[in-house]
Amino acid sequence: MNKAFSLIGVVLLAFLASAPVIVGFLVSFRTYDSVDPRDTSVPFYGFLMTTLGVGITVASCRIATKLGAAAAKGVEGFIGVSLSFFGIPAFLALITSVWYEHKWPTGLPPGGLVWFSLAVLETMAVLVWLLIRGRRARKAAKLVVTSTAEPHS
Repeated sequence: MNKAFSLIGVVLLAFLASAPVIVGFLVSFRTYDSVDPRDTSVPFYGFLMTTLGVGITVASCRIATKLGAAAAKGVEGFIGVSLSFFGIPAFLALITSVWYEHKWPTGLPPGGLVWFSLAVLETMAVLVWLLIRGRRARKAAKLVVTSTAEPHS
């Protein structure tokens, strides 16, 4: 019964991890090049929301690993898909905006773009971490299967 409640909690934590990342991207991307002086700190808040979501993501993956391989695989898969769905387009938007708007009046990118790029880069780092983690789990499972299949002499 406790394991069932733990699994439900980890799944809810995975949903909770995706929400701040998505909202942080939306807030940061919408306001990073705004000319309104009231919007100067908004990309920083979006960065903080994305950082919070990434932290919850790492925590939920670690907790799911302690609950078992099946729970970890499901939680990591869900988080990977949700972060990919919003992280990869944000990464492409970042590349496009830097490529086409690389001449700023001061010579430096605006602060909002810096915060947005940091949010995107930390999300891409988590996606790479999830891919490496999944690959290691598959290799470990394959090693266990091959070592138990070999006859011992």
